[in-house]
Amino acid sequence: MPYMAGGSCLHIMKSVHPTSFEEAVIATVLHEVLRGLEYFHHHGHIHRDVKTFFLHMFINGYFQSIRIAPEVMEQLHGCDFKADIWSFGITALELAHGHAPFSKYPPMKVLLTTLQSAPPSLDYERDKKFLRNFKQMIAMCLVKDPSKRPLAKKLWKQPFFKQARSTDFIARKLLEGLFGLGARYQALRKRMKV
Repeated sequence: MPYMAGGSCLHIMKSVHPTSFEEAVIATVLHEVLRGLEYFHHHGHIHRDVKTFFLHMFINGYFQSIRIAPEVMEQLHGCDFKADIWSFGITALELAHGHAPFSKYPPMKVLLTTLQSAPPSLDYERDKKFLRNFKQMIAMCLVKDPSKRPLAKKLWKQPFFKQARSTDFIARKLLEGLFGLGARYQALRKRMKV
C-alpha cells in the first residue's frame, strides 16, 4: 500500500476533529469506502477489516479492533459479503461519534454486548445534527440478521450518498493545513498519557 501521509480517518479525527466529521465529509469518505467494497464483492472477495484506522490502536487501555459482525463472532454458519456491511455501518458510527460503539469496554464485553444487545445506532434525539438519511443508512447496515442487510451496490442508491462530494473536497476539508503525521502522532501520545 502507498504511504498515506495524512494518516487514517481516526487519526485525523483525534487530532483535529475530536467529536466527529461533518456529515458531507462522512458521506464522501463512506462513498469511497463503498466503492472499494463493491469492487471487492463484485470479484468474490470479503474485506473483513473495514475500519477508520490502519493499525490497531491502543486507546483507554484496550485495543480498538472489534468491529466484526455478529455472525462472524458466533461462527455458526460462516459469513459472506454482508459481514463487511456491518463493519461499514460501525465505521459510519465511528466517523459520526469520534469513537467506535462500546469502545470504552474491554474486548470480551464488546463481544458479549454485540451479540446480546440491540445493534448500535445513531440516536434520533442525541444525534440531531445528523440527517434522517444518515440514520436510516446506518440502521440498514447494522441489522443482526445478515440476510436483511443490503449489498454494497444497493447502498449506493441510499439518499445519504447524494451529499457525497469529490475526493478533492476531502483533501481540502481534511488535509489542508494539517501538521505532519509525526507531529500529530506525538501530540496524541502526550494527550493520552495525561
